[in-house]
Amino acid sequence: MSQDLLLQILFYILLFVSALQLYFLLFVQLRLARYSSKNKTEKPNLSASVIVYTKNEIEYLQNYLPSILDQDYPDFEVIVVKDTACEETAAVLRSFCVSNTHLKVVEVPGQDRYRRNKKFALSMGIKAAKNEHLVFTEVDSQPCSEHWLKEIMSNFDEQTEFVIAHVQYARLPRFLNLFFKYDSLMEAGDRLAYAAAGKAYAGDGRNMAYQKSVFFKAKGFASHMHIPLGEDQLFVNQHANAKNTKIEIGSCAQVISFKHYDVMKYLQEKTDKMIISRSFKFMDQFKLRLQKSSGILFYAALISLLVLGFDWRVLLSIYLFRTIVYAFVYAKLFHQLKYNQLRWFFPVLDFFYQFYLLLLSFMLLFKTKPQWK
Repeated sequence: MSQDLLLQILFYILLFVSALQLYFLLFVQLRLARYSSKNKTEKPNLSASVIVYTKNEIEYLQNYLPSILDQDYPDFEVIVVKDTACEETAAVLRSFCVSNTHLKVVEVPGQDRYRRNKKFALSMGIKAAKNEHLVFTEVDSQPCSEHWLKEIMSNFDEQTEFVIAHVQYARLPRFLNLFFKYDSLMEAGDRLAYAAAGKAYAGDGRNMAYQKSVFFKAKGFASHMHIPLGEDQLFVNQHANAKNTKIEIGSCAQVISFKHYDVMKYLQEKTDKMIISRSFKFMDQFKLRLQKSSGILFYAALISLLVLGFDWRVLLSIYLFRTIVYAFVYAKLFHQLKYNQLRWFFPVLDFFYQFYLLLLSFMLLFKTKPQWK
């Protein structure tokens, strides 16, 4: 193959993936950047059951459970699903129960045959809930406001069965904090943007809600109980649609996860999610892989053309045009999801993000199942 032909092919690839990325940007992410909550109930009067999962996390319980128990909402219960036999955890929960009559503790049986996975534990919590509307979070997460529950519940109406909300991450690996915040933003941005476009494919179990009747109508997590994780992603993927799903991104409706990470633990969680996504509906898998691979191919084609001597002025024009359009949309996205500190580093973060996706893909070659402990 002659060099001229190779340059021509690479240039057409660059143009194609650039157009593809602009399509996802303008027809998916821009919806989230411009999103504003509509048709919310000003004073929701629905009873709520908040389900909190915990497993040997005493420090988190002591620090963040009070912010859930003290929500400014007229009628709600808090159900802590305790997936552990630790006596110290039980003692902490008993002390909370003394002063909080709306707190209920559900303990997963200690026998090995009951310790199947997290989905089994959550199913027990759902069955114990007395209310139709279930709000999910985890014990490492703290609501950003005492009105968090009110903001989530205000989205339910006659049609709405799912509410998908935003989670911020506070404690990420220090020396890579900025980059991993960008990664978490990309993940949350896609999840919320597709839901805003009527094509919800996943939720985040630290901040989401759905109806109890939907859970039992779908026979719970039965269709994917063999997969130890993904109770939030797969249940939404199978049962959420444009008519029955809303998103909530208001600042008062967000939660902050204070989960402690090191780099390997963070990468493990990311690869777990990628493995779980293999069980998504085919079109959801296709569009997500196409979107991610288009970014990798853009930089691969751009760098290859530059190395092979293609006109650098043309390449610079394409790169600058893409960057400016992205920066315009992402500035709104950063503001919506409260990641304003990232806007000044976007071009650098975006470049290294593509190599990060390649690293995750390489790690998946040596991992076939998500890990749950």
